[in-house]
Amino acid sequence: MVAALLLLAHAAVWQAYFQGFRLDLGSLDLPTRRYLLLAALMAFLGLPVVACLALVGARTLRAERLAGWHAAWREYPDRRSLLALGALGVLLPLAVQSALLGYAPLTDDEASYRFAARLLASFRLWVPSPPMKLFFDSSFIVNDGRLYSQYFLGWPFLLAFGMKAGVPWLINPLLSGATAVAVFLVAREWFGSAWARVAGVLFLASPLVVTGAATQMSHTAVLFALAWMLYGIQRSRAGAGAWAAALAALCFCLAFWTRPATAVGLGAPLLVLGAWGLRG
Repeated sequence: MVAALLLLAHAAVWQAYFQGFRLDLGSLDLPTRRYLLLAALMAFLGLPVVACLALVGARTLRAERLAGWHAAWREYPDRRSLLALGALGVLLPLAVQSALLGYAPLTDDEASYRFAARLLASFRLWVPSPPMKLFFDSSFIVNDGRLYSQYFLGWPFLLAFGMKAGVPWLINPLLSGATAVAVFLVAREWFGSAWARVAGVLFLASPLVVTGAATQMSHTAVLFALAWMLYGIQRSRAGAGAWAAALAALCFCLAFWTRPATAVGLGAPLLVLGAWGLRG
């Protein structure tokens, strides 16, 4: 009852002060005032809800039932886990696209990526600036007599396949599903199948992962590349053969040509680790 009352209070505050859950959360600098207020309310009203529900669970769930759930989780087949994680990795971003975003772009960056993908799909890197070129100036697109995106072309290269097929909105969800599979495979090698399923669920529960995959931004693509690069390094260290090292190198190249700073910061140390393992 306390948890229900707290949830009702939370909903009432949101309705009264946030105009039916419409929030101005975006900021390139410090968090906005309304975002900080939201976070404070979630902490003040949300944490007691978690405590109440945990108390209810501890008092109502018997040890035998928990042991049965634990055994079923440990024995769940890996193949089904891979299929479920891959499918959810695709379906969750698609649900966010249709139910929340309405397939609308979030930022001007997406327009630049789409423009670059259209150029690549037509086998071009640039087009001449149109007459009255100042009228066509746009953020994130270079317009210096030639018109082209300011971004690296790794993600537009992948997006170009969606452009050619008429489904550009599908590419990031597919990459998200493939990344969920990579997360499971990497975690299974380190911690076993049961904990690999936990890692996959935590990956899919991340709002950043799901929301990013629902857009046409490049974060999902670089995460996909780095996850499979890590899997390739892992398999090459285990003696899987040249294909694993080639997979790691190819994925690092894709990550670098998508978001170079991310690839260098996260991927380069892993490549060094993989190369050192092969040397030993």
